[in-house]
This record gives sequence, C-alpha cells and structure tokens, in this order.
Amino acid sequence: MSDPISDLEQQLTRVVPPEEWPRLFETIDHWRHTHGGDRVYIATKCKDRRDEVVKLLKAEGVATKDIAKKLGITPQHVRRISSSSSYL
Repeated sequence: MSDPISDLEQQLTRVVPPEEWPRLFETIDHWRHTHGGDRVYIATKCKDRRDEVVKLLKAEGVATKDIAKKLGITPQHVRRISSSSSYL
C-alpha cells in the first residue's frame, strides 16, 4: 500500500538528479519520523526505497559497514538486500 509521501517521493526522483537522492531521502525520512503516525497513516520507512539506496551505494563501491551505519540497519541486512535477485 502506498502512502502520499511515497507518491511525492516517486515524483521528486523524476526531477531531482540521482546524486542528490541520498539527501532527498534523508529529508523525507526525517519528515516521516517527525510527522508519521498522526491521524493520517504515513509509513515511517519506505523499505523499497531503502533497498534501492543500498543497491545504488553498493554499485558505487561503498563498504557494507558504512551503508549499514548510514541507513541504520545491520551489515547482514545490507548483504541480504544487495544479493537479492533484483540487483541493479
């Protein structure tokens, strides 16, 4: 199920250059954390996008440990995501 913020995020990724996506996603995550869970349901994390970011950072050669720290997940989870069949 998609929420309004995810829809906005998809639209923004069409106009924001890919090199700016990490900053964009960090801003959206902060907004979700601050405002999520009020009267309108807004997911606090977008797992599909998080997985895309993991794959993009791995493709750029960023270390697993650094990706995990930046995204707040375990290195094992980074390895699991990056080894999935939908790798970029």
